[in-house]
Amino acid sequence: SYFLKPKSGNYPRPGDSAMTRFSTNELNYLNIPLNITYHFGGPKWQFFAVAGAGINLLTDQYLETGLKYGMYDEEDTRTTNLRPNYWNGNIGMGVRWQASRILGFQLSPQYQFGLSPINENMGVKAMPRVFSVQLGTAIKIN
Repeated sequence: SYFLKPKSGNYPRPGDSAMTRFSTNELNYLNIPLNITYHFGGPKWQFFAVAGAGINLLTDQYLETGLKYGMYDEEDTRTTNLRPNYWNGNIGMGVRWQASRILGFQLSPQYQFGLSPINENMGVKAMPRVFSVQLGTAIKIN
């Protein structure tokens, strides 16, 4: 939930809502993870488990909303009550197939969950959760 101060007209009271045509909210974070990985298996097929935590640093934020004042006007602003960083946990597993002595292919589903909220001074704490599947190549350097 975000509060936008209209450029014209009556200011809404807390708890009021306004008719909107659209709303775009963009948050960008830089994630710095610290994970522990446990590998097991043979030379051709390897399995692994991943667990760890990370800090997410807010790099950019943007909120654009079309509010209705008779005709639609656009409001551009920054979101409010966001913390500059938050902590997350990470768990996952994966499999790697070693195609040659140097080149391998890897598939890894992972789940990332908030350990601290991204917002502050609000009634509801926003705790992000992300499920991802990573597919890539692994190059072994001896």
